[in-house]
Amino acid sequence: MADLDAAEESAKALFEMTEAYPRFKELGLDPLHAADERGAMVLRGPLKLLQTVSKLTCAGDAADVSSRFRVLLSRAKWVKQAEVEEMLSGVVGSDGIGERLAAYDPTREYAAIVIAELDDLPCCWHMVGGGYPESMVDSGPWMYVMDHGRARSGRRPGYSYIGTLRPHRVSPRRAVPDHIFKPDYYIDGEPVAEMSAPAKSTPPILTAAQAQKVREPTCRTRISVDYGILQTVHIRVVHPRLAQCQLTFLHRRTEDDIVYVQAESEIQCFARPLRVWPLQDNVSLQGSCA
Repeated sequence: MADLDAAEESAKALFEMTEAYPRFKELGLDPLHAADERGAMVLRGPLKLLQTVSKLTCAGDAADVSSRFRVLLSRAKWVKQAEVEEMLSGVVGSDGIGERLAAYDPTREYAAIVIAELDDLPCCWHMVGGGYPESMVDSGPWMYVMDHGRARSGRRPGYSYIGTLRPHRVSPRRAVPDHIFKPDYYIDGEPVAEMSAPAKSTPPILTAAQAQKVREPTCRTRISVDYGILQTVHIRVVHPRLAQCQLTFLHRRTEDDIVYVQAESEIQCFARPLRVWPLQDNVSLQGSCA
């Protein structure tokens, strides 16, 4: 049972790696057979051989198909559709392979089979992968983004998907061309020029026109607050003791049309005109108009 699980893990790892390289079909498999010929790439051997091929293929760091799959392609062979059924006679797990080979599109898809020669019975695993246009760059591996971009995986995230929308693989990080200007934080993420700029610690000096543009909306906002018919001000209490109170009338000044009502940790101030009255215990308030 342990050998069966190990063989299955090795086969799935190889399948995931072939799918992670968009140009695997065109650059890896198509040179092995005639154009549009139906068949499958077959890797057959004992468990140790499958594990070795899988580890060498998955542990490599080459970004192109020919280098990354050199070991796999040297051990695998192309088998025509008519010969596949004879090869898989008596092999466990071969159900459905004939239907797959008859249904897949050889112009844009490929079939792959891994056969493990175990002590009890030979077992196999199979898959159908897709190819991509020649305009796609020969690079890889393309992985699924996990953990909000902090990790990547060759397996699609497990989720009860509804509909046709599915996550897709993401290409490896690509280098920025030399002719594109790069800021100083391009390498280590530290914006040295920005942190040391004089404007960081020096207030800006506005021209008369710029000052007028700032002054006009500020004055209009102040007037709208002072002469609004009814303004609602949400004030956050910066006081731990008052934050524990609930629905407590701190002040009520009906002669000035101003009421402070505290609900949990917020105070709502309804005023006409807006006037902030001092509260007890030197409570610090922060307010904004809404």
